[in-house]
Amino acid sequence: MIKLYSSIFMIVLTFIIVFFISKKYDLDRNQKLIFWLFVLFWSGITVVRAYRKLYAISPIEEGGLGFSIVLAAQITSAYGLISCFIRLPIFILSDIFNRKKIFIQIALFTLTLASVMVVLKPSYNTLYFSSIAMGICASMLAVFNVLFSETFSKEKAAISASILSVAPLLAEFIAAPIQYLSTYGTYKNFKLLWALSATLSIVAFVLTFFVKDVSYSAKRFSFEKVKKVFEFKGYLYICLIAILVSFIKFSTSGANMIAYAKVTLNMPPILLAYIDVLFAFPQLIASVLAGTYFAKKIGIEKTLVLGLVSSLVFYIIIILTDSYLPAFLGYMFNGFGYGIAYTCLISMAMQYFEKEDRNVSMGIFQLFFAMGVYFGDRVYLWISKLIPNGLLGFEQNKSIYLIVVGITLVSILMAQFKIKEDIDYLISTSDTGRILKDGIKIAIIGKPNVGKSSLMNRLLMENRAIVTDIPGTTRDVIQENMMIRNIPVILIDTAGIRETDDKIEKIGIEKSKETFNDADLILFLLNSGDVITDEDYSIMNRVANKNVLVLLNKSDMDRKIETDRIKEILGDKTFLDTSMETGQGVEELKDIIEKMVYKGNLKQDNSLIVTNARHLNLLRDASAFLEDSLKSIESNQPLEFIEIDVKNTYDDLGAILGEEVGDDILNEVFSRFCLGK
Repeated sequence: MIKLYSSIFMIVLTFIIVFFISKKYDLDRNQKLIFWLFVLFWSGITVVRAYRKLYAISPIEEGGLGFSIVLAAQITSAYGLISCFIRLPIFILSDIFNRKKIFIQIALFTLTLASVMVVLKPSYNTLYFSSIAMGICASMLAVFNVLFSETFSKEKAAISASILSVAPLLAEFIAAPIQYLSTYGTYKNFKLLWALSATLSIVAFVLTFFVKDVSYSAKRFSFEKVKKVFEFKGYLYICLIAILVSFIKFSTSGANMIAYAKVTLNMPPILLAYIDVLFAFPQLIASVLAGTYFAKKIGIEKTLVLGLVSSLVFYIIIILTDSYLPAFLGYMFNGFGYGIAYTCLISMAMQYFEKEDRNVSMGIFQLFFAMGVYFGDRVYLWISKLIPNGLLGFEQNKSIYLIVVGITLVSILMAQFKIKEDIDYLISTSDTGRILKDGIKIAIIGKPNVGKSSLMNRLLMENRAIVTDIPGTTRDVIQENMMIRNIPVILIDTAGIRETDDKIEKIGIEKSKETFNDADLILFLLNSGDVITDEDYSIMNRVANKNVLVLLNKSDMDRKIETDRIKEILGDKTFLDTSMETGQGVEELKDIIEKMVYKGNLKQDNSLIVTNARHLNLLRDASAFLEDSLKSIESNQPLEFIEIDVKNTYDDLGAILGEEVGDDILNEVFSRFCLGK
């Protein structure tokens, strides 16, 4: 009855959390459907996932199959092996077809078929196939994350990950009493678990037809997307940490932990039945808090480190004890740590990218994560062969915890590299910050009558410049301030560049040429319906080494212009077809300008940008101190030396945040500003 009451309590608590989240973030119908579909989907997996190994190794008279540990390890490792092969292809295919729901349906069908086969004829082959089916379904977890995140704005990637993380944990709580009732006593009815898995999978399959599949873009998979993803060094750190975190989790929890607790610790059945729940409950709390609280308070990288340290506490406890009770209670730290770490990693893997790029970024991330799953499931098999007598005086079963302690410390160190990368990235944004603070100068150039003044009027959404069919209408430089995608812009319309005898027009042309050197960005207009003229060649030679966007205006006309010849002179510049008559290409132009300001990287609305010279210098100093500390670690320097560099890094960052304020800063503030009493 304790088991039943506890499960009811966990389910009620989770429902309260779900209700609170639904109200707080105002989830719409489709978002709720995706959430509850995921609950059913994961329930079908959870009911059987942790019991594959026990079903295999339990004696026949107890309802098991009586397999050896080696065969059981082969069965469980199939879960991670299939994940390694299919996670990335699934995301590539879903990106190509711009559909995700169909892959979820295929996974559910496979799981249903495998579960029915186990019920009808339990054997090594059917149980192995069931493990493969679960691995296929586990690969869908990330598909659900992307599908769900696409219903949120890009700045809420961490929040969407935290919300959806509740779904599989609710599934864990629903499955717990079913697992206990089916396996309680001397004889364990494992077949019933697989029968329930099939039932839940069928219900989830039906529910998929009511879920709206988000079609986010006409832009499909390309290797340019892959290239864009790998441009972020911080993202690569995330992927490498994902391997380590997934290895740690799958080698020290789930089926492996249940087997360890039963065989080595002689844990009582009631505690053994609840051990997954004890992992899932703090994981639930941690997953929700990671994106909705900790990430906002201390930053997502520090939150990741917090999760890794929490898991480390459990590994140390289990190394130092042979008693089941401390291990049972300490297991909560492992659940809390993994909940934080996984949510942080998922959030960081998505937060860099727009919706149309998240499929690729998540696919690559999941490929790395699946590697850790596979290695984590097989580690006991390797340990039994390589270190049969244990490691460093500890018995064989405890050796894995010594290994994961080292891996966790490496993960924490890599998180520090990620923090350094973020500092270096902020330094690199200083030019962008200057633009956002002072405004970007955009010069519109070209020969007469190509549509320069019309473009200016289109961007300003008013008739600021005089537009006629008479060449040389604009004789002076016209300058206006405006906002493009929340970026301050100084827009400059120039006189058409050509040979002329008009003295006044000549002055305007010379002033126009002067703007070439001062402009941050040049919009070079050409007439699509004309061949390239000497004036065009003259302009191209002047701006060849500058930041240029080539606008092929009057695109509604028959194209005569030779773009290959333009590329020979200007190189690999961005080309855009436009029509000032219809407004074609104006919105695309704004998008391109936004991306160019941010150096080609699509950032969150709340992305951090350095706009202050003092902040830039402090960041450079912090980066240097952090680099010194990492070198000291590599050269095994005393901790006192490392501590000095880390403290200096903290002080510099604190000076930016206002946590550390020196006398020089206060003197500067009082000298520059009039502060009343």
